[in-house]
Amino acid sequence: MEKLPPSVRVLSSSQRKIESGLESLTAFEMLRDDGARYLVEVLARTTETDRSASVVTTLVARKFGSQHQDSPDETDVLITLTDITKGDVEGDERWDTVEHTLISKKGIERQPARRVKHSVGQTTPSMQDLLGRVAEFLKRNPPRDPSL
Repeated sequence: MEKLPPSVRVLSSSQRKIESGLESLTAFEMLRDDGARYLVEVLARTTETDRSASVVTTLVARKFGSQHQDSPDETDVLITLTDITKGDVEGDERWDTVEHTLISKKGIERQPARRVKHSVGQTTPSMQDLLGRVAEFLKRNPPRDPSL
């Protein structure tokens, strides 16, 4: 398992093969410096062919004002749709074209296509990828109450 920042604790993690792909479910807890706590569940479903891959990630973040609070102050959902067109292989790496669509309470945001270098065979999001998505989501969607 990858090394995580001290403020992140993995609560559960599982993977299973599905037709033409893989499904991953991870739950973790994030603690902020001010004592606020997030319980986050991430479901990532990857389907793949020889020429392309598609990753649908659903993230549910429950925000708690303190570590000891039982019910969340707020719950947010983010869905990311990632379409990957596989590119040319150079040694152990491949240049892919990646397009992201983010769906949240703020609406739908399509990001421009970009070229990304991947290790050959890597399509499934790693724990670092998932945490990166969570961090990006929390930056874009701060708690409504600044005290959280």
